[in-house]
Amino acid sequence: MKDKLLINMAITAGSVKPEAVKPFKANHSRIAVPATVLLLILASWNSFFRISTAHAGAYEELASHAESPGLPSPQASNTGSDWQFVPPPPPDAELPLNGDVKEIIENLKKEQAPDIPAALSSPSEVRQTVPPVLRSSLNKNLGGAGFTFVHLTDVHIGEADDGGYHVDYGTPGYDDAPPAGDIGGPARRLRRIVNWINANRDAENIRFVIVTGDLTASAEKSQFLKAKEILDALTVPYVPMIGNHDIWPFTFDSEAPAPFGDRYFKDVFAPTFDKLKTFFPEWDDGTRLVPAWNSEQKVESWFQNYAFSYGGYHFTCLDFNSRQHAINNGALPSAVYHIPGFGEKGVVPEARLYSRIPEGAFPWLKSHYDGYPGKGNHNMLMFAHHPLTKDGYNFIMSFSYKEYHKLTHYLNAKGNKHHTGLWAAGHLHRNWEYNVKTLNLKDTICPGIETGATKDGHMRLITVWGASLSN
Repeated sequence: MKDKLLINMAITAGSVKPEAVKPFKANHSRIAVPATVLLLILASWNSFFRISTAHAGAYEELASHAESPGLPSPQASNTGSDWQFVPPPPPDAELPLNGDVKEIIENLKKEQAPDIPAALSSPSEVRQTVPPVLRSSLNKNLGGAGFTFVHLTDVHIGEADDGGYHVDYGTPGYDDAPPAGDIGGPARRLRRIVNWINANRDAENIRFVIVTGDLTASAEKSQFLKAKEILDALTVPYVPMIGNHDIWPFTFDSEAPAPFGDRYFKDVFAPTFDKLKTFFPEWDDGTRLVPAWNSEQKVESWFQNYAFSYGGYHFTCLDFNSRQHAINNGALPSAVYHIPGFGEKGVVPEARLYSRIPEGAFPWLKSHYDGYPGKGNHNMLMFAHHPLTKDGYNFIMSFSYKEYHKLTHYLNAKGNKHHTGLWAAGHLHRNWEYNVKTLNLKDTICPGIETGATKDGHMRLITVWGASLSN
């Protein structure tokens, strides 16, 4: 039954054509594959997890709005500057609210369809001339001081203009140097977004940027270096995170012998993290610099888990990316893992808790969360590449049911849900907002936010209220 469910979810998600799936052996039996059953499951799960942006939840007021602000030239016109710590505004500071609520909701309805968001399909190049700006608020009911950070995700440096893969980005091989200029649509769109952030930093009260993974298309060193080159032009700090595309380096005709993209990530962004330590007084390197024996894949892994605080809020960055190679293990048709023209390369798209590895994301999260002394009213904000929801589309793209239950049970236990204020992610290239719930759907833990792919021109401004100068 499990295998049948996996196949149906793959069909429902559009990863596999129904006609391409044939009965196959699993657990010594042959399984038929009706897609209609999972359509019902998809609808039921979506009805539980999706929430209207007009809903005023106990934790926050969520609203998204697509805008077309003015934009500087796409060319790199700012070389960046040294970051200095800027404390949050005093409690009596006020920020203007932009847009009418009804207009915001109407624009959101245009932005995404009821079932599969429009962000799943690539926008036109005309739309990318000016990046659409989505807006969300956290803990607005607390009032008081507020600050804004930008959420970027799924940059995918190294993809070609048509969304496919470059045969080989930069110089030959995966341990290579980047090309001159912003080669590829994702690089050009990231440059435009960086320029927009710099031009609107003061007007929007932007304090920093968080990029939740998939900086690269195929973890080539050149792709990491190009992503850093463009992001370094920001005049506010940025916090890079790792995604599943960043784990196992490969090109069209070569592939690394092991998933050491995490080492590329660590080394390339070492200067960035050094600067972050001076900007955020409570920076915690977590497991970022600790090599770990990955007993599941029998390799050395550098799990990129770390945290920092700002304005009385604690930002926890988590690396749930699998290190398992994408070669099909029989659980799903090979088409799920197949990159057209490249074969089965990289890692599987699913999330992993790595519960048996001390440096793994879930063990470190529990230790860090339990030991953090500044827990308050929904001030623990979680960031990961993978979203924490079990709607039908991401059935095979995020946490398994068992691991989803383990993770949400922890965040819901011991009063943790009164401290947890957000789970923000990317991975699925969609603009969604919802309530993160336990597996039995009985308890709401926190708001969940997914931002569309930066490679398609998407970005989100998240304003956090109830900030303080305590840090």
